Amino acid sequence: MILFGVDNSNLQLLQAKYPKIKLVARGADLKIIGSEDRLTAFESKLKVIQDYIREYNRLTNQELKLLLDENTPKELKEPTSNSELLLFGNGGLRITARTPNQKAVVSAIEKNDMVFAVGPAGTGKT
Repeated sequence: MILFGVDNSNLQLLQAKYPKIKLVARGADLKIIGSEDRLTAFESKLKVIQDYIREYNRLTNQELKLLLDENTPKELKEPTSNSELLLFGNGGLRITARTPNQKAVVSAIEKNDMVFAVGPAGTGKT
């Protein structure tokens, strides 16, 4: 569904970039109709887009435009490295440790089976 975009806006961008290929979206399925050589080119670009979605768990219209125009999505990479990424929250929000103490807790979790974090409310334990 991330690939399709809000109100299929990402699909409309794909259709505009590849006008000789017909894209049909039904539920979570995407049917692609076109000649063999055009399908091969589209498939390679679609793989780049899917890899980007797997890595960042999001795809905005601007990011899709850059992916469609460029051969490599290196400019889209965020400064936060994947080693600092803990998980993705709602809407693809990247959850990372912000403070030195949070980083220490994350490091302790990686080294130990059980870690207790105690302190007053609002200090970033969660």
